[in-house]
Amino acid sequence: MPVSRTPVRVPLDGKTFHLIGDVHAGTIAQWRMDKVVDDFRRTPFSPIIAHIQVGDNTENGQAAENTTFESFRNDLSTKSGKSVFLGMGNHDGFELTGAQWATRWGYQSQSYVHDFDNVRLIVLTASKIGAGLWAQNQLSDADLTWLDNQLAGTVNPCICVTHYPCYNTCLGGAVEYQSIDASFYLCGLTTPSSSADVLSVISGRSNFKAWISGHTHSRLTVPGLITTVTTGAVTFASINASSIFYQGSDHPQGIAWDKVPSMFLTWYAATSKFEVRIRDHGAGVWVAPIAGNPVTTVTVSA
Repeated sequence: MPVSRTPVRVPLDGKTFHLIGDVHAGTIAQWRMDKVVDDFRRTPFSPIIAHIQVGDNTENGQAAENTTFESFRNDLSTKSGKSVFLGMGNHDGFELTGAQWATRWGYQSQSYVHDFDNVRLIVLTASKIGAGLWAQNQLSDADLTWLDNQLAGTVNPCICVTHYPCYNTCLGGAVEYQSIDASFYLCGLTTPSSSADVLSVISGRSNFKAWISGHTHSRLTVPGLITTVTTGAVTFASINASSIFYQGSDHPQGIAWDKVPSMFLTWYAATSKFEVRIRDHGAGVWVAPIAGNPVTTVTVSA
């Protein structure tokens, strides 16, 4: 993959969010989390609105793992001066229910909304997530109604964070966890074989602008890592934040040369587009996943 070593600045205009993929505190090597924090200390990133971590904060949701992750979250927030908003992943639910997870991190529920200046963040998690409950990637009808209500409740553009990607987005073949594999995409009860139930809700809401996910630990070169999805008259960005732990299904414990990537997502309301910049915090460089270009532009519905 081409790597950009020339200065690539996060833009001062637009609204920029910092996206962090799966972490798995308790199993991930400490140096990987430290690299993210240290890069924020050393690198003059332009002001961001917030950090967003897409779930799998921990390996199992155990108390000691939550404490480790909390230290990482607090260090990052201190270095940047910005809040870190969390999603809940399937690993976080191995020993915690959704309600317990929400209580641990100070949210009213495992699904919640935060309104920034002219942008709504929707964090969406299956209500049945948690130890002993059924498929954690499967939204109930009530979950889908909740999503529709949050979209209907604002005229502002909405960015939706959910641990699981949209069906048939990030792919890559036998050495990847793909979003066409069972339990590797978000679905509903009516059509568990795809994301059709979720897309049906989105198709009626033109202010749905981006679906941010993790879960697949995808390499940065896989097809569909950063792409668009069209449902009805709505075209939105689908962005998978990968993982700072490891990338690829053939690296289940991570290896030293696996990258430590995160993404900077900038929204431009006037032109209905996003720009995505990928930072490898391990090497301290910007990564260029598409034809040597360190900035990926994604245009969505107005």
